[in-house]
Amino acid sequence: PSGCVHAAKNGISGYFNRHGSNGDVIQIAKDSAAQGTISVSGGTVSYNAFMGSHYTETTGSDPELGTVMEFIDGLVENKYADQKRLPKAKVSDTAESTKVYGVYISDSDDDTGELVAGLGASWCRIHKDETVAIGDLLVSKGDGTAKVQSDDIIRSKTIGKVTSTTKKVTYSDDSYVLSVVLYCG
Repeated sequence: PSGCVHAAKNGISGYFNRHGSNGDVIQIAKDSAAQGTISVSGGTVSYNAFMGSHYTETTGSDPELGTVMEFIDGLVENKYADQKRLPKAKVSDTAESTKVYGVYISDSDDDTGELVAGLGASWCRIHKDETVAIGDLLVSKGDGTAKVQSDDIIRSKTIGKVTSTTKKVTYSDDSYVLSVVLYCG
């Protein structure tokens, strides 16, 4: 059945089919404005625009958008208590940390945790003294911001790659947020 969605105890719960051509199969919108799609081209399914994020729990006030986060030795307790596989996180305080979990994206709607992006197109907060170029790899500066990695090899400490030098926002400490492709989650 084309476009059929139903509950299933076993087997497929939803079936979406595009006949005859490549293109969007599902469009996702917010306030009636398209935000992304799931499309097909030949045998390839794409999630557009893609950003993978993780639920986490932190202490203290919410960090700013793009703040570098690292996981700590503790698992979430609230929203996903029955899925004790997601780590708690904190603002990264270790330069070039290999425990980088991603970048802070938002507080969840239900006030029980935060979202940290770890993969795909996103944002990253850059230290005020860093001058970056498109294509630079980033690592933790150790204060919640990122700095340019000393080489161009993707490593366990690599946060991601700068995709634009256009600043989204500049904070009161003169750190700034740029668009990046994340590799750390």
